[in-house]
Amino acid sequence: MLNAEGFVAECTGDNLFIVKTARCSRAALGGRTLRHHRQTVMELAEAAGLKVSEPNLTRYDLFNADECF
Repeated sequence: MLNAEGFVAECTGDNLFIVKTARCSRAALGGRTLRHHRQTVMELAEAAGLKVSEPNLTRYDLFNADECF
């Protein structure tokens, strides 16, 4: 799903992560439970030495990701 600006957006019951250059979507919804889970994944990734950021993503970013979950 894309937002009004054409960037990838998440749905109400999930978060979206891609692995390429440790990027994930800034179009993330701010629900309390989702925000907590997203923060936990990001903290674990940083603890493992991975670079974490939240830029806006395009469909191109998803199609060219090494992993998506």
